[in-house]
Parts: sequence; structure tokens; C-alpha cells
Amino acid sequence: MTCAPCIKEFPKIKEVFDKFSQNDIEIIGIVDVRGKIDIKKFIKDQNVTWQNIDEKNPLTINKGYNVNSWPTTYLIDPSGKIIDIDLRGDDLNNKLELLKLAKK
Repeated sequence: MTCAPCIKEFPKIKEVFDKFSQNDIEIIGIVDVRGKIDIKKFIKDQNVTWQNIDEKNPLTINKGYNVNSWPTTYLIDPSGKIIDIDLRGDDLNNKLELLKLAKK
């Protein structure tokens, strides 16, 4: 079982990941594995190039972010302040353009 809305966002996330400098932006996926799936193969097959961490790993901290559904996204500044939430499609790119982040 996979999250169709999450997968639908992959091309837009990849576009942003490939466009902006990792000195200014980092994308981290939190993987919520449900059912039997080879997540490493899935990530490779989907051409997901950003870092992913396992939700069930005890070192993964996601408490306090009020995740009620998938996908949930947060744009967080370097100080840890949440700038925006649930940016989908072109909204993430547009927000980063407004913030004048460096491009690759």
C-alpha cells in the first residue's frame, strides 16, 4: 500500500530539490510504511533523490508537528520556525521564489 497523494507530489518536490541550492533548502521525507513494501526499492523506482527517514525509527522526532494526514508538508526556517504548511504543487516553488532562495 502506498500513498497516492504523496506520490503525486514527488515530481514537484523533485523539481524544487533540483532547482534550489541545498545550502538554502533541505527536503526530508518521513516514510510511513504500511503493509509489505521494499521502501528502498520503492524510493529508487520513484526517483526520489532527497533524504528519507523512517517514521518508526526511535530517533525520528515528529511529535508536535500535528501530522493528521499524508502528505503533510512544513516549510521551516533555519531557526526552526514554521514558515508555511501544506504547500502543494507549484505553491512550494512559488513560496521559495518569494523567499529569494539561491538556485543551483
